[in-house]
Amino acid sequence: MWTAVSAGTIFVSLEPGYGFVIEGPFWHTSTVPMIVQLGTPSFVLPDGFLNWNVDAENAMAQWNEHMGGTQFTWTEADPSTGAAKMDGRNSVLFSNNAFGMGFGRDTLAVTVFESSGNVMQEADVVFSTAVAWSSGPNVGAGKDFHRVALHELGHVLGLDHPDQVNPPQKQPAIMDSTVSSLNALQADDIAGVQSLYGPPATPAIGSRLANISTRALVGTGDNVLIAGFVVADQTKQLLNRVLGPTLASFGVPGPLADPVLNLHNGAGDLIFSNDNWKDSQQSQIQQTGLAPNNNLESAILATLAPGSYTAIVSGNGGGTGVALVEVYDLQTPIGRASNISTRGLVSTGDNVMIAGFIVQGPDLKNVVVRGIGPGLQGQVPSPLPNTTIELRNSQGQLVQSNTGWQTDSISSAFVNFYQLAPKSAQDSALYNQLAPGSYTLILKSPTNQTGIGLVEVFDVD
Repeated sequence: MWTAVSAGTIFVSLEPGYGFVIEGPFWHTSTVPMIVQLGTPSFVLPDGFLNWNVDAENAMAQWNEHMGGTQFTWTEADPSTGAAKMDGRNSVLFSNNAFGMGFGRDTLAVTVFESSGNVMQEADVVFSTAVAWSSGPNVGAGKDFHRVALHELGHVLGLDHPDQVNPPQKQPAIMDSTVSSLNALQADDIAGVQSLYGPPATPAIGSRLANISTRALVGTGDNVLIAGFVVADQTKQLLNRVLGPTLASFGVPGPLADPVLNLHNGAGDLIFSNDNWKDSQQSQIQQTGLAPNNNLESAILATLAPGSYTAIVSGNGGGTGVALVEVYDLQTPIGRASNISTRGLVSTGDNVMIAGFIVQGPDLKNVVVRGIGPGLQGQVPSPLPNTTIELRNSQGQLVQSNTGWQTDSISSAFVNFYQLAPKSAQDSALYNQLAPGSYTLILKSPTNQTGIGLVEVFDVD
């Protein structure tokens, strides 16, 4: 059971094609201020949220992107400060009771509201401490804090259960009373909230991958660093950048002294080349605010049509060392850059392959990440013989890891579903639905071997 709410008049939508239900009272203000006092779990959340507060706040942000007449706002408070019914605050908290009322059997959370006529005056959300909460698509519907938070905040806005009216409405909805595998707002939920508050001035753009980077050892011949990406949907402007000397200031040993960047299209044709970033496009690159710090580093600003592209990083004059290759999406509302991959020499210690990417929200992003080594056999000399891939959040905490993609039954089912199964059982792959934020992927050998490896991030939405 999702929730219990204070009794009120229930109105069924008469909009054709929708089944949303409203409680009766709703907010007549431009903001709905919430006090979030949930705290931090004792473990790392498996979808990348840093704590319970951020998790709930993201659920509010997802409702916000679909509303025009009002918006959630929030401040955080210490969980120990507690809350009381009708205390003039809209609180979000954990408790073993709902302001003195016990939770019913199988009740996950309760939203209690007070109103005057059709005017909402206060709404509090209480999550039961009896539930072994986690957050993510792989933790089970009845324990996924994020999907329950989305549902309860819909009650705060004035929505009720469309599957409990007579006759029941059957459109998919996060607001249904039955816990399901849904973990995002559905068209019916959006239609319901817009019936109360109107649509936003600009349509929601969802989530996307942005600012992809990979750090690895750049060799010569087959051991240069090769980054691939796909521009989907429509033409967009991207900045490709390679850092070498700058890495020394971050304590990276053996940085590439003078990188060269070549950009190829899907047919393999060289379309742009750059040695030192000031050689061309200096003023345009400076205007992006992403100009390299060192004149010997490389950058290419390009407007690219939909298709596949490859950026090849080498050392000027055959130089070798550690480099960082980056792809910056400069037009996030337009199209998307997806399916990012980087191939290079994977060594040990500081010279493992390290990839970074950003999920721009507020919506969560479905991704498959892969670390390929044995699957490159016959395609490259000396492939990495076995692989471990680690996914870490912005605080460096381990979110998920895999050694051999078939060892994780849930991830492997999704990897198969998206037709992204690696060729070798010793390659690694993970599926996740990630919260907005910065992430790091580390590709290495579990037995400290070396060889050529490929790290990939697939946007599977």
